[in-house]
Amino acid sequence: MIDQLDKLLTQKQFPQAIALGEQLTQQSPQNVHAWLSLSEAYRSTGNCDQSIRCSKQAFELDSLSSFALAQYARCLLPAADYAAITALLQHGITQPELMNDKQTKWALDTLASCAIGIDNWNAALTYYQALLSLEPGNPHYHYMLGVVYSVKGARDNAITMLQQAIKLNPLSGAAYHALLDVEPTLVDQATVEKICINPALSASQKMWLHNVLGQSLQRLGRYAESFRHYQQANDIKRGMLRYSVDDDVDLFEAIASRSGPSEARKSSGAGTNIFIVGLPRSGSTLVENLLVNSGQVEAAGELRDFEVLLLQALDKQATQQLTAQDCSKLPHLDYTIIGQQYQQRTITRIPAGKRVSDKNPFNFRFIGMILQAMPDAHIIHVRKLRMDACFGNFKHLFASAAPYSCTLKELQQYYAAYDKLMQFWDRQFPERILTVNYEDLLTDPRSISQQLYEFCGLSWQESILNTATPTREIKTASANQVRQGMHTQAIGAWKPYAEFLNELWTGQL
Repeated sequence: MIDQLDKLLTQKQFPQAIALGEQLTQQSPQNVHAWLSLSEAYRSTGNCDQSIRCSKQAFELDSLSSFALAQYARCLLPAADYAAITALLQHGITQPELMNDKQTKWALDTLASCAIGIDNWNAALTYYQALLSLEPGNPHYHYMLGVVYSVKGARDNAITMLQQAIKLNPLSGAAYHALLDVEPTLVDQATVEKICINPALSASQKMWLHNVLGQSLQRLGRYAESFRHYQQANDIKRGMLRYSVDDDVDLFEAIASRSGPSEARKSSGAGTNIFIVGLPRSGSTLVENLLVNSGQVEAAGELRDFEVLLLQALDKQATQQLTAQDCSKLPHLDYTIIGQQYQQRTITRIPAGKRVSDKNPFNFRFIGMILQAMPDAHIIHVRKLRMDACFGNFKHLFASAAPYSCTLKELQQYYAAYDKLMQFWDRQFPERILTVNYEDLLTDPRSISQQLYEFCGLSWQESILNTATPTREIKTASANQVRQGMHTQAIGAWKPYAEFLNELWTGQL
């Protein structure tokens, strides 16, 4: 029957696999294979809770099974359970038979991906180094190590790994893209143009390469060609997505309609959580860096924890999305419990005595709920001028976030809905949200950073303005740009493209 269960999984007949798997685990509750297969059937259907239950059971039955370990970790990943996943990652690192056995390569690869999924870059480094030692000629492992080194600020190591990844796989668009981010002068535009017309390219490889050409040509001032490549990259990505901007617009309107007058008190100051929100690519990492320079704040990354806890409170799976229909239940949730759960989760990510900075930009959707859950929280809204914000999203190729950014029309609609919701939050929570204008921060960093520190209850000093931190781990796509320190190059970056951006001017923005 186990063979039949695995066959059903292979054929993607998941309901039948779940039925058979439940039968098998009841008949043979000590059968690790049955629990693992059942967990995969549930995971494939998006049932996060049941996949965790089954994979946990398999791991508890055999904690030395590399497959049980990896399956349990990847089932936990959508729930953003940092503490549990970190414990599993550490458990794997201490198992020599796992780290040095080619037969466990799938498990190692899965655990490495889980480490990146929770921003545990030290564990990711250990796992990818182990994978590379088992398979030195694998271009993917060189590429991933290049990404890890880039995040950790080890620039030379990142360059070495990414160049080797390209040497081993000259069609690796993702490796070219990562190398361009670390050191643009090492990416030859003519070479990339030749590769881009190779019929052997996959859609994904072509997508990354078009974005590389967009950036390269932008640096040369060839804006029409640059825009064409940005557009081609986005067209490919949009074709891969199942997304409707109308769903987001409806959600934002429903959130506002279900959020009553605020009773959130003014923050008491030190010791409280800090949320940095806004659109991606709008300067939030720069603000985060300023806060970290205080020595009192730890950058925890772009956390999904609040959204996951909100979904759980709504009896939804962590793999699901919040919808407009869910919002009727929002006023009835126990936000005190959500706040306690959030703080219990995030404290596992930071050193003792530090304050948590959560830089998930899309938490702007939940500001009202955050302030109900944690009345002392500090909300910092980082805002970039509309056209720079929109163009910055359009030209950046996000790995999975910001599906609205692939077309100018959807980008315009999303921005309008975001702007409307932020205006609503500002009216609802006066004095609870500090808006930091990106342009003001760059032109008057001393004054704006002093306001930022006063709002968060931090002691300001001149040294915090040094945001060029070449070796600090920066858990964001803009890590290499931020390490350059403050500069005004991004202000007005859209202007050379003005003739191509007419759709961003339409509608009410």
